[in-house]
Amino acid sequence: MAKRRCLMIGAGGMAGAWIRRFYPNFRDRVEIVGLADIKPDVLKDAGDFLDLPSTRRFTDMRAAFQAVDADYCTIVIPPAAHRDAVMLAVERKMDIFSEKPIADTWEACVDIYRAVKGAGLRMLVI
Repeated sequence: MAKRRCLMIGAGGMAGAWIRRFYPNFRDRVEIVGLADIKPDVLKDAGDFLDLPSTRRFTDMRAAFQAVDADYCTIVIPPAAHRDAVMLAVERKMDIFSEKPIADTWEACVDIYRAVKGAGLRMLVI
C-alpha cells in the first residue's frame, strides 16, 4: 500500500504533539510532505524533526497549499483560522483531518460543512 502524503498545517503546541507522538505511529502508512506554521523557530524545529527540506517548510499556509502535492491535510492551528485552511484544502481537492473544534463560530462551521460537502471531500474532526 502506498503511503498517504500529508500537508501539516501547524507545527507548535498541539500540532507539535501530533508530529512527535501521533504521526510516528503511522510511518508505514503516512508521510508528512509539507509543513506550515507562522512561527519560523517552531517551523524549523518541527521541520528538522521530520527531516523536511526547507523547500517543504512554509510560514504562509496559502503558499504551502500551492506548492505541496499531498493527498490530504491535517489542520492543527487556532480555531479562528480553521475556515481559511479548510477553504484552501477544498480548492486543492484535499481530504481534511482536523482537531476540534471545527471552527470558532457557528457561521464558520456552516461554511466549512457546505464547502467540504459541496466538493465531495471527506473531513474528520477529532
